[in-house]
Amino acid sequence: MDILSVRRSSLWDFFSSFYKGKFYDIRDASFFPDSTSKPFPKVYMGGSSEAGRRVGAEHSDSHMMYAVELETIAGDVADMKRRAAELGRENEIKMGIRLHVLCRDTKEEARRDADALIEGSDIANTGTWADMKNNTESVGQMRVNDLAGGKSLWITDTLWMGVNRVRAGAGASLVGTPDMIAAALKEYVEAGVEAERFGRDIMPLLKDTDPTTIEEPASILAS
Repeated sequence: MDILSVRRSSLWDFFSSFYKGKFYDIRDASFFPDSTSKPFPKVYMGGSSEAGRRVGAEHSDSHMMYAVELETIAGDVADMKRRAAELGRENEIKMGIRLHVLCRDTKEEARRDADALIEGSDIANTGTWADMKNNTESVGQMRVNDLAGGKSLWITDTLWMGVNRVRAGAGASLVGTPDMIAAALKEYVEAGVEAERFGRDIMPLLKDTDPTTIEEPASILAS
């Protein structure tokens, strides 16, 4: 250890244990207490850039991605699995996507209610959202921007990018009937996206739950 490192270490030890100033009087303190959580919490990370993928492959328990078209997600999963395998973590890392679900009895009803969600909205009116969406270096955000900026908001029969027209972040939505959404989710699962926890821990709790019915959902959303 060089002299500079010794000096820095000594100063750090001093200031971490004692400080007396105009506003604060700190004694026997520690900035970094030891973790007492065992097993340690799972690390959820997201990143589609080269740097984000490198860090995720090495450290994340679950690597998260914004939902985009299936082919891109499948390619990302394969790439992350390869990177993790090179680090001996192929059995430690899981994959996840962030998306919304809008489910109705018919396809037409689902699409009508999806349109109602963003009717009259303009990202120019949302300040911070507009800055995050339009002035970004995030690869994931640029991906959804490209999809939301196309001629159609419907990337597939179920994948809808309308929310990303009016806000930044995770806005991709699966829109349709229960069968349509289940089929789309199954495709993402088959591409390597994990749905284990939801299926194992949440779905069994909903088996005996009576559904809640909202009258005239489209008119309520529009208002």
